[in-house]
Amino acid sequence: PLGLTAAVGLHAFGPSRLVTVGIVVVAALFAGAPALAHLDDSARFYGMNAQSDDLVSAVDWLNTSGEEGGVIGGTRDTKWLQALTGRSALLYLRRISITRPSEVDRAIAAEMVQRSSGGFETGELLATQNAGGEDYGKLFPPGLRIDAYHLGMYDPAVSLDDRSTRVHVSAFGAIQNVPLAAMNLIDNSSSQTTNSVTLRTRFRSDDAMLQVVREAHAATGDPNSVVVDYQVAAPAGAAVESLSIALKGLPTLVIKAGSPETTFDVRRFDGSTMTVRASTGWTKSAPPKGENAWLTWRRVRLTLTFPPGESRIDGLRLYDPADLLKQYGIRYIVDRNGDGAAFPIIRDYGLKEVYGNDEYHVYQAPVH
Repeated sequence: PLGLTAAVGLHAFGPSRLVTVGIVVVAALFAGAPALAHLDDSARFYGMNAQSDDLVSAVDWLNTSGEEGGVIGGTRDTKWLQALTGRSALLYLRRISITRPSEVDRAIAAEMVQRSSGGFETGELLATQNAGGEDYGKLFPPGLRIDAYHLGMYDPAVSLDDRSTRVHVSAFGAIQNVPLAAMNLIDNSSSQTTNSVTLRTRFRSDDAMLQVVREAHAATGDPNSVVVDYQVAAPAGAAVESLSIALKGLPTLVIKAGSPETTFDVRRFDGSTMTVRASTGWTKSAPPKGENAWLTWRRVRLTLTFPPGESRIDGLRLYDPADLLKQYGIRYIVDRNGDGAAFPIIRDYGLKEVYGNDEYHVYQAPVH
């Protein structure tokens, strides 16, 4: 701003050469340091500092040794990778940044790969099994997230975070509260029939001797509802008393025998609100298929019903990250820091590194 003001003044008043030189020197002294600092901050944000050498090395490997196919990386890296390799890319975008309808499907696919182990669309809702992905320090907490379609984009609505979902168990006069995030996550899976889609996650706690199978369902003809079943097994001598879910910025849901139906308001990105209805169920159940039949199982059901809204697609659509990589021709996943934290699919499939340096590590997609 100081430099711009000086330039306008010089142009408007046309002072002598000596005065002009004096003004330029003063402007440079006072504006130069902040400008260079801003440039350094910008370079750091976009990766054009010490990290750029490692990024260029990864690009060189892709250009000289990589096979044909697209790439996906962190938000700040993918555009560089695309520009420097000429490969197609999946780019995770903030949804408010999407301006063309043709970008929506690709952005959803990129987001699925970046943060989840799978998901589904109902037409009005998007449910994803978040698996702890991250993007330049932005963490996607593990759990089930449900977004609602509004004004041309999906708006995060309800997060059933594994860290704040607790099973309350009584045994020998004591109550134990066990978060899902403290259990071992055994696996994630999904399935689809003609009329329904399901996301399934299995947990086991060796310390508390608990097993939990969470299933999120949606059915054809009911695009504004998601049913979440927590099937919980406890050993002899222990009893499942309740299940609680602390919702971010919302009331804690406590589900037990006789829990009443409740409603809560969710604030959308544009400042409006929508009312979500939460219905619960609490029954004994048979063991889920393939689970231990000698344990006592209980089904804790949570049905979330959203107000009728806009539709993005017709019918149900199931998403699998590996299938999405294949669909969009993505051959390589470029992970920054090399711990696999950015992309759950690296852990889920045990992908092996094909190239790496101090900052960037390249993995080959599991299906192509």
